Amino acid sequence: MSDFSALFTEIFEANNLNRFITENNIAAFERLTGLLADFNARTNITAVAGERETIALHYADSLVCADLIPEGAHLLDVGCGGGFPSLPLAVARPDLHVTALDATAKKLRFVELAAADLGLDNIAPLCGRAEVLGHEPKHRGKYSVVVARAVAPLGRLLEYCLPFTSSDGRFIALKGQHGAEELEESASALEKLRGRVIRSCEYTLYGAGEPQSRFAAVFVPSGKLPDSFPRSNAAITKRPL
Repeated sequence: MSDFSALFTEIFEANNLNRFITENNIAAFERLTGLLADFNARTNITAVAGERETIALHYADSLVCADLIPEGAHLLDVGCGGGFPSLPLAVARPDLHVTALDATAKKLRFVELAAADLGLDNIAPLCGRAEVLGHEPKHRGKYSVVVARAVAPLGRLLEYCLPFTSSDGRFIALKGQHGAEELEESASALEKLRGRVIRSCEYTLYGAGEPQSRFAAVFVPSGKLPDSFPRSNAAITKRPL
């Protein structure tokens, strides 16, 4: 067993992700780790460095939501950055059709490069702003699963993400230690956006030093989203719902 394989196995077992410990996945994630380190040395897209931190904070943390995603889902990762959680999900869940959305082209360049190198035909980059694309007919209400990780406070995040969610779909928010507080504070936004929370949970992420507190919440539409949402980025930021 290689050093990477041993470390990957240790961290994924610690986070109850044993089902993803396969030879193919280990090889793909080892390759992805090398690609990320090389790209990041030239173009800074992540502050996470080192194999242990990358496996825990990028891969394991991205895959904790995998069981919340139905088979064959058309998934949109809003604010994907360098491709997390979209790249790990595309690797570990080949049944998914993943769109990685970000407003920064250089970050999507890595998603494109990694997908080509790993032979992933189930992920595509999308460059643009969520508050603009959320009004476009080809994106509004078109995704069965929308996911966002470490993008914005939950009240704002709901306005960015619910417009993309299909009427029978779901939005999964992956948050840090203050996620439960953010959920309480987002009640007004959720009402105005005509959504509801159907599940939330706190959990612990292991593998990168001290254990870290995490929070996940799943939202579904409960009515037709008013056409006025999402508002402009300035309005979302300055006048949260």
